[in-house]
Parts: sequence; C-alpha cells; structure tokens
Amino acid sequence: MARIKFEVIVRKKLDSHVKAARVATKVSAALKRGALRIERKAKRKVPSAFGLLRTSIASQGPFLEKTAHGAVILWKVTVGKLWGKFIEFGTGPSGKKSQLSKTARAAMKEMGYKHGPGGKMPPLKEIARWMKRRRIDPKLLWPIARAIGKRGIKAQPFLYPAYDEEKERILKDVADSTKSALEA
Repeated sequence: MARIKFEVIVRKKLDSHVKAARVATKVSAALKRGALRIERKAKRKVPSAFGLLRTSIASQGPFLEKTAHGAVILWKVTVGKLWGKFIEFGTGPSGKKSQLSKTARAAMKEMGYKHGPGGKMPPLKEIARWMKRRRIDPKLLWPIARAIGKRGIKAQPFLYPAYDEEKERILKDVADSTKSALEA
C-alpha cells in the first residue's frame, strides 16, 4: 500500500546539532505513536476470514529520506499481503461503485491501481478455503468464483479510514513535540 507521509519543516535556524537531534528524536517518537495508532485501528477495521490480512498490518520505521530541505523522518504502516489492496479498494465494477475517501483515491492513483472491467477469475483455492470456513456447499465454488470475477468485490476500507481518523491528532502531536523540543 502507499505510504503515509508527514513532512515537518523547521524554519527556525537551530543553534546546535544537539537541538536538531532533540527535534528529530521527538518528531520520530510522535510519528511512531501515530503509526501505532493507525496500525491498531486498521487491525480493528479489517475484515477477516482467516486473520492473515490482519496480522500482516505493521508499523515500520524510522526511515530517513534526504530532501531539498534536509532529512525527513518516515514511519510507515504497511499491509504485507498482496490482496490487501483488493480488500481496501475493491475490484471490478463493484469496487468502482464503492465510496472511498479522498486519501484512498489519491493512494490508488499513486499506486497506479484501477478498478478493472471485471472478468478475471479469482484464486479458486482461496475461495474454497473461505467457503469451507463458512460451511458453504463446495458445489457453489464455480458460481461464486464466476460472480466475483464478473462483478468484482465491493471495497472494505480499513487502512485509509484509520489514517483519516488519526491525521489531525498526529499533526498536533508532531507540532507539540517540535515546539517542546525547540523550547528545551
């Protein structure tokens, strides 16, 4: 999935490397707390058949990325399973009709993900496992797979809603951390 990125630019000239390090440490801690909150919320929101998608959601960081302004500290919340984007954004015609936030639509564009016209068969083995767990008659495997292939699946967003709910709090936390580091 696309990364969630906050960039903090300190316009005040820092009088020492110690102060710069203190700002970086506090900002990284604030971003880490935000990433962990997003991870927890996404894990609560994700639909689960076997729990594999839920356990693949993880926070990672800190990463340093050099920019024209200096260095940027990144924390990422990622989904480790390939099918995460299909659940998040939906597939085919049903996915296209799904209500997605502006953030999710921007992420789709960044990733180059588009809802196809349908017609692609989903993995039968995974559908059979899902049907067994739900105690659905195995004779219905082909009709279910054909329907999913033709119509797609409706989006069931979990990561981007968690991000949207936490964004303001993270921005406030980063601003407060930066301010306290500069005043110390």
